[in-house]
Amino acid sequence: MLALAASAEPVRLATWHGDFSRKGPGLLLKELESGGPDLSTILGAEPDVLLLTDFDYDAGAAALGALQRRLKAGGLGPAPPVRGAAQHRAGDGA
Repeated sequence: MLALAASAEPVRLATWHGDFSRKGPGLLLKELESGGPDLSTILGAEPDVLLLTDFDYDAGAAALGALQRRLKAGGLGPAPPVRGAAQHRAGDGA
């Protein structure tokens, strides 16, 4: 069980359906590491919790880690202690 202290601070939740999917493996990671795409909208919202609904899945979560580092470098932080990515089921007949 996890006990949390009561707080009067608001929690900002954001859902972002940005285009974070690419046509091949490693392309999103490469783009994130080279300074793209533009993250100013996310940074401007200053969310405490961010749900991304269109993001490439990779088994090691390398692209997600790169995005997290970019957001932290842009002033959004500290980096969230918990992150997760779910593999999509496109093309598997489901």
